[in-house]
Amino acid sequence: MTKRDLKITFFVVLPISVLIAAFIFELIVDRRLEVDKWMIETSDGDNLRPFHDPPWSNHKLTKGYFVLSDGHKGRRERREITYHFDRFGFRSGGGDKDYERPIDIALIGDSYTFADETPFEDTLHAKLKNRYPDLNIVNWGMCGSSSTYYDDTARLMLSRIDQPIKNLVVGLYVDMRIGDVPRALAVERYGERAYYKGIHVGASTQRQIRESWFGELRFNFERTVRSWSTIVNLLFPKKFDPNFNIDLEKEGLGTADFDAYETRILKNLEELARATSLPKNKIAVWFVPSGHELVKIFDAKERGGEVAEFYKRSFAFWDRMAKSLERAGYLVIDPRDDFEELFLEKKVYPYTASGHFKGEGFEIVTEKLSPYINEWYAADPITKVQDTITKQ
Repeated sequence: MTKRDLKITFFVVLPISVLIAAFIFELIVDRRLEVDKWMIETSDGDNLRPFHDPPWSNHKLTKGYFVLSDGHKGRRERREITYHFDRFGFRSGGGDKDYERPIDIALIGDSYTFADETPFEDTLHAKLKNRYPDLNIVNWGMCGSSSTYYDDTARLMLSRIDQPIKNLVVGLYVDMRIGDVPRALAVERYGERAYYKGIHVGASTQRQIRESWFGELRFNFERTVRSWSTIVNLLFPKKFDPNFNIDLEKEGLGTADFDAYETRILKNLEELARATSLPKNKIAVWFVPSGHELVKIFDAKERGGEVAEFYKRSFAFWDRMAKSLERAGYLVIDPRDDFEELFLEKKVYPYTASGHFKGEGFEIVTEKLSPYINEWYAADPITKVQDTITKQ
């Protein structure tokens, strides 16, 4: 073979071989939806849409996620899940028929209320429906939300469905790196989030889209490429939006800031109570335990050392927050100790690889929430609720 033939082989055959290999890889390995909800296709047009108004109505999405084979350090095992959304863009198990009568319980929260990476039958929504089959329960959880947006979500939905809400179950994610407080702080610092073509975007991205045709073109190009190519998503993982949260481990979590954080949460919940016209004893607030913090506790005990000061302060803040919420008249569900017992003593890790709940986590929350539901409906004529109360 001459040098000329070798050059032809190198510059023609090799690229073709690489393209064929890439094509086969794309057919076999699908990671197009491994970039969170970033990839959801919608038909709501090109305009920016308020964050509290999810854009994927009557949509079905199948995506992959990972669980761990053994505790929190096991092998990653890929699973698939299919979500169904109602006409308003919220996760649904029964379609739009839930909005044809008054709502007994509305669940409001973030991805833990939405139950990201959890099959529907294992969600809080489904477990409550199984326990109280005659109650009308809807799920208005939104991935990435926080108490800053809860009142807007409630107002929007009440304006659309023309049905009253009797009771609310509200989730607050306690992680002080990426939970409710860090997200609320990010809204104050950077501005509110929005959707663009079904994609969850921060304030800086919104400015790029609004102010520059090139910024909009670049955004749309990246979105299109990521929706089609597994290789692009693996080689160039989407970076986490810096406008999403204020990491208080990095910025410092001081007890001097507790008053401001507490006031912020109480104000957000007051707005939610006002939006729904509900008395506070009809609003149950549940704390979403952090898998990240749970692992830190586990690691410290394994080493025989102390938990880092940051986490001690985080625990102290939410202990204080629980008392403040109770004094304000809310019902409080705090399952943090139960999750700690499940993991540290029973050796059951109730989270997926990314830190969302598995069914065991929602079972704990259901058990702790049920006494309040029984109290709400103790005098209600709904037979199956009465039967459940009697059995308990």
